[in-house]
Amino acid sequence: MSERELVRRLRKGDKESFDKLFELYYELCYNYAASLLEERAAREDVLQNVFFKLWCARKRLDPSRPLKNYLMRSVRNEAVSFLRLKFNSARSGELPDMADDSQDVMRWLQYLDTDSQMSAIVESMPEQRRRVFELSRKEGLPTKEIARRLGLSPRTVERHISLALRDLRNCLS
Repeated sequence: MSERELVRRLRKGDKESFDKLFELYYELCYNYAASLLEERAAREDVLQNVFFKLWCARKRLDPSRPLKNYLMRSVRNEAVSFLRLKFNSARSGELPDMADDSQDVMRWLQYLDTDSQMSAIVESMPEQRRRVFELSRKEGLPTKEIARRLGLSPRTVERHISLALRDLRNCLS
């Protein structure tokens, strides 16, 4: 069964589809969490939260969009939340050994927070603008190639990119 079909069934509350998606993506999510978090218990907590939230948000999932992207973003967001909590605990004196690395942790959290905000802004863009922006910035395609792929004029592509950058600037400032 395809991922799209599994997501469609998950949206309707099908527990078997959830179990299959869990089996399909758990290891990938765990490995990503391991790259962000040293503690095994923290990784497991993060994944528990991610899959719990997946179940809770199942009705809002878009079967036409890759679930992998949603899950990776969710793992990152949960890891950032965990690290933020850990950092705040360190600042209050509960975990003194974290204090030495506080500047590095803060820079890393700021980067992840900005990256997360940018992803959310891009996700909220109108479909065509988002597609143009992703082809331009994530895949590095030139304007003419984007225009050819999407059946748009190069000027329209440039306008979408300009509007996407404006959206990002406005939301991040």
